Amino acid sequence: MSSALFVKRLSKELVDLKINPPAGIAIEDAETFKSWKLALEGVDGTLYAGERFALEFRFSPNYPMESPEVVFVGNIPIHPHVYSNGHICLNVLYNQWSPVLSVRLPQNKLNGPFTTTLFKLILEVNLC
Repeated sequence: MSSALFVKRLSKELVDLKINPPAGIAIEDAETFKSWKLALEGVDGTLYAGERFALEFRFSPNYPMESPEVVFVGNIPIHPHVYSNGHICLNVLYNQWSPVLSVRLPQNKLNGPFTTTLFKLILEVNLC
């Protein structure tokens, strides 16, 4: 994918996050298209309620043909699908990634309740 398309796609996704951020999500740093850092509030009704986490999205120039690398940094939640280094076991970040997906996923049902964003999927019980 050309550099112009990469920038266009990420520009659109960033504007979407700024205009219509999901509940509990705040952009901490998105100065470049190489990486974004977002703050994530733990989902109410889970053991993460009241917790604050940071996610770093790292984009290759091949995005959206390749998935972003998404890792927790700093305060890493203890969860069976989150490794101690912050990497996340989430199939849509690896073998089930598709260029039609984005930082803000369309509504999907992945072995659990309906979710609207990757952020909510990360802290749901049924990640993989």
